[in-house]
Amino acid sequence: MKKVLFIGPVFYSYQNDIIKEIEETLPARVDFIPYTNFGNLKRRFFRYFFKYDDYVVKSVRNRVRKQVNKKTDYDYVFVLKGGFLEPDLIKLMRKHLTNACFLYYNWDSFERNPRGYSIYRLFDRRFSFDRKDCEENNDLNYLPMFHSFGDTPPKLLQPKFDLLFVGNRSPCRFEFIKEINNQSKSLQLRFKCHMPTGPGQYLRERFIRKDDIYKLSAWTILDYSGYMHLFRQSRSILDIENPRQTGLTMRTIEALAAGIKLITTNKYIAKEPFFTETNVMIVDRKRPIMDPDFIKSDFEPMPGFFEKYSLKSWIKTLFDL
Repeated sequence: MKKVLFIGPVFYSYQNDIIKEIEETLPARVDFIPYTNFGNLKRRFFRYFFKYDDYVVKSVRNRVRKQVNKKTDYDYVFVLKGGFLEPDLIKLMRKHLTNACFLYYNWDSFERNPRGYSIYRLFDRRFSFDRKDCEENNDLNYLPMFHSFGDTPPKLLQPKFDLLFVGNRSPCRFEFIKEINNQSKSLQLRFKCHMPTGPGQYLRERFIRKDDIYKLSAWTILDYSGYMHLFRQSRSILDIENPRQTGLTMRTIEALAAGIKLITTNKYIAKEPFFTETNVMIVDRKRPIMDPDFIKSDFEPMPGFFEKYSLKSWIKTLFDL
């Protein structure tokens, strides 16, 4: 039985899926140190009244040191993203855990996560989901994300929506979504959008501005089960990548693994070996043009994709199994 120290973010339930898969695949016992367990309200409070990043860096440093001082003989130290870890802390862990193999995966880009750039060379095995970062740093291995559907794809339901988007709201993203919404209406496409916003903004749009654009927003955050309920009823998924990243999002992998069409603004997906214009449509972020024929046509089977981009395969690559 191997022993793994896992340090990473809490993101929906993905950290639990990762822990379970490590335990079953290696097999191993996993000790998990999250960066924070803050909910959204607590996170907003800390960002407003305190230096949030400094607080988390100090908190993680103390918890990691406490764990290391227990002198547990770990076989692996696995760091996911690493945005709140300092080089000195990694060096301290390496000094105390001399028998451990150190693994790093950047679930971000170095542009958005500069601390990751400062620590990644201190690890034995280094990976990133961001293709551009890997092209610019030849000691960083490219490894896309995964789906966590287990051994079988989710059962799709009778389509209720032609196009689904679930994601956070930002000014540039909202303008893009409004254009997609307008085109969907003119093309008679059923577009479902869930973008969480504050109650104040939602009420202003609905009752003061009396703009039906409020229908694109929501004042509740959708949990993963709620997302999957909409996901299974959709013909296609809309993906709007962060312009400061080139990596494939989780919804990209999940959509294709489930046999659902993908519409994305990420042009880098054309470099992937699985790319096909039958299942993936790349749209311009500034001038998107919807194609109802693409959305309503059948998904073309992608042999081997489900297994290759599974969480189990991802874990095996990371841990060199």
